[in-house]
Amino acid sequence: MADDELGALLTLARTAQDRATPVNPGLVRRSGAQRRHRRTAAIGGLAAAVLIGGAGATAWLASPDDHGGDKDQVVAAEADVLGPDGYGDLKLGMGLDEAEATGVVDIGGGGPGQTCRTMSLTAHPPARNTTSGYYSEKYGVAAVFAADDMETPEGIGLGSTLDQVRAAYPGLESGVNGYSIAVDGQPGVSYYFGVAEDSRVESLAVELDSQDCFG
Repeated sequence: MADDELGALLTLARTAQDRATPVNPGLVRRSGAQRRHRRTAAIGGLAAAVLIGGAGATAWLASPDDHGGDKDQVVAAEADVLGPDGYGDLKLGMGLDEAEATGVVDIGGGGPGQTCRTMSLTAHPPARNTTSGYYSEKYGVAAVFAADDMETPEGIGLGSTLDQVRAAYPGLESGVNGYSIAVDGQPGVSYYFGVAEDSRVESLAVELDSQDCFG
């Protein structure tokens, strides 16, 4: 095998391993099999097949005639789960100290007469003048908003279509500012979906029904 072909193959192997390594293994992973993509490349008579995303997703590096023997298996990263009761170790209703002790979130400072504080997810810092959710002085962690790579356990995330949301949540209710549904098995908790003009989800939150931070 020529040196340039060998170098290309090693580069492909490193790329597949990099893509398959979870960015933050401490966070909860999605259980559904979503966003599956297969990519195949052939270099100098050798092939690399990569499967990215989905529960138990793997990346294989093998030659085409390797039908037996050992292969190096790498577990691929999966989308983060939002819900059904918070995000990772951060749970709705947690008090200030308990929430910050998870390391998942930073909560902004409060002030006299202030009802709620903004939150920033440490793994997904929000853009300027936006927030990752709200902490209520009365109810604790009141709402957590989805980042781009988060999905509900049913596979709904930013960019999902309204038809997909309705299929995942048959009891979806329409409101003034979007759509919502009670989270199954979590009394007092709902998902909120803001939908753009193109009928795709542009905002998503899991929140306490009693939250007093936004309308």
